[in-house]
Order: sequence, then C-alpha cells, then structure tokens
Amino acid sequence: MIGLVCFGKAVAIVTLSVFVIGLASLRTQSELDVEPRSQERHPVVLPADTLLAIGDLHGDLEQGYAALKLAGLVNRNDRWSGGQATLVQTGDLLDRGPKSIELVQLFERLKGEAAAAGGAVHTLMGNHETMNLLGDYRYVSQEELAALGSLRKPPPLTLEAALHAGQASWRRHMQEDVGSVLRQRPVAVMLGQGTCKSLFIHAGLPLQLMLEVAQQASSFEPDILLEKLNTLVQGAVQNCSEGRCTKYQGDLLTGGNSPVWYRGYVQDYEAKLCPEVQQVVQNLKVQRIVSGHNIMQNGKIRSLCGGRVTLIDVGMSHAYFGNMAVWKCSNNSAYALYPSQTAGLRAPDL
Repeated sequence: MIGLVCFGKAVAIVTLSVFVIGLASLRTQSELDVEPRSQERHPVVLPADTLLAIGDLHGDLEQGYAALKLAGLVNRNDRWSGGQATLVQTGDLLDRGPKSIELVQLFERLKGEAAAAGGAVHTLMGNHETMNLLGDYRYVSQEELAALGSLRKPPPLTLEAALHAGQASWRRHMQEDVGSVLRQRPVAVMLGQGTCKSLFIHAGLPLQLMLEVAQQASSFEPDILLEKLNTLVQGAVQNCSEGRCTKYQGDLLTGGNSPVWYRGYVQDYEAKLCPEVQQVVQNLKVQRIVSGHNIMQNGKIRSLCGGRVTLIDVGMSHAYFGNMAVWKCSNNSAYALYPSQTAGLRAPDL
C-alpha cells in the first residue's frame, strides 16, 4: 500500500567520524532558514526577463550554492542578487546527499528574498519529495540521519542510537514543518514570454496524461489544465499519505506516466515521442518542456524533438556525478550554462 513508512538499510557506510562531524555541522532543523555564507563573488546584473532552471540536487548543499552562483542569482553573502529574474528548481532536493533539509531551507529563504526584489523562485515537487511525503525514506542519506539524531538531548552515545533518533526526527519533519512546505509545491509551472515560454515539470507530461487531466478539467485551456494537474497531484499526495489512496491517485504518483516518474523522454524513440510532444506544447501554448529527473551522465543539458524538450538533470549531486549546469533563457534565446562555458541551445522548430 502506498504510504507505508520505511527506512532502507544503509545505502552508504557511515563512519563514526562522519557522525561526529554531523554533531558540529548540522544546526537545528525546525526553522526553514539557512544562514548565508561569506564567499567572494562577482556581481551579475540579470535582465528582468531572465528565466533560469536548476535540476535535481539530491541533498548536495554545496552544489546548490554552486548552481546559484553559476546562474548569477546570489551575491557574496549568498543573498538573492537576481533582481527581477525568475528561477525554477525542478524538484528532487531530497535524498541521497547529506543536506536535503538544508537545501529546502535555502530555496525557501531565497523565495522571500527574490519576491522582495521583484523576482521569483519556484520549487517543484519531484518523485523524491512525493516518496518522502508518503513515508518512503529508503533513500535518505544515513549521514543526514545521523546528524539529525545527534541533535537530541542528551546526545546519543553511539552511531546506531543517532541513526535511530535521526529516523524519528526525519519522520517528524516530513509529517510536520518540512512536509507542510513540500505539500504545497506544484508539480508543474508555465513561465516566460515569447520563445522563452516553457512548461517546467519534474519528469514530464506525456500526451495521455494531458488528455486525462483535460477531460477531468473539462477544458484544454492551458492555465485551467495546469491548475487541475497540480490539484490532482496535491490531492493524491494528501490522500495516499493518509491511507486513502485510489488506484488512479497511486498511478498519478508512481506510475509510468506520472509527472514525477515519467521516463519517456529518454526511453521512447523520437519518431514516436516527438509527435506527442508537439501536441502537448501546442495545446499548452509553450515553446518547450523543461524537465529534470532523467540524468544526463555526460553533464550536458540535452534538447530533443527539435528543441521542444530540454532535459536539465545532469547529475549535479556528488551522490551521482557532481556535474554542473544551469538552463537559462533571456531575450528569446536559450542557453546551457557550465562552469567553463555558455552554450547556445537549439531554438524550437516553428
């Protein structure tokens, strides 16, 4: 049954030294705030129409800061410096790496700072957010659990005790403060103007799912359809986490056509995929679909279907490959930002 609470066995060996480091490095997690760090950065002035997207970070806080720096969105004090720019993080902040909760805290802080400057930060729900909201904790970093457990008073005396305490703490966070933030996240947003107008979604929007949602919404109007999709996913998370999951809701969260699990962009032949993608983007009146989830192991952002699909998950977390890339669109041109270069991306075929 979906919603079963479970922790997997250790996916990595956690040494006692890591446990001790966790005692000193992880601050109290009850407040969704991360203190900025001091580090030299060159100021960047972004045009107001700048639209940026960062893919899966999986618990790697350092890579999160590096991506924000590469995008030109934070200053030397790690405060928002993107002005009126808009950032989308396409989900999967959680799991695998040791600082998932701190990543959630970071992006929540930046939302407020960006809004105050006339910009915006959007964070999407990924499959690892839904897994944790449903009580599936198999991929939570053992290092993060040990660090959470070390915050107990009195502190645990052994690594085993710290892990046990950390599991209980993680469960509370997912059911309470962090969970309340994650449950409000949309699964997709449409943003941008002109040839930058894009649908951002964690895994993808297959044609069959779009048609099902349109039928339930009784409309193909893009805003109504997208609002219905987000409502359906959020409702499914709520019901399934409470043990009231219907088969449709279970499939919506975990099935092959789920917007947080879909693999069609990398598994289907383009001859089959691209005509369906064309119908989706035409109906939604967007230029492209920008998604994470499917890892590009070579570290390069990939365009498919004549530029109508852009895959931005390059395995940034050091739990994977430690690659680095940010998607950017400004002045009707899209780019892939890398630490050593900026590469133009194919404009969608008209």
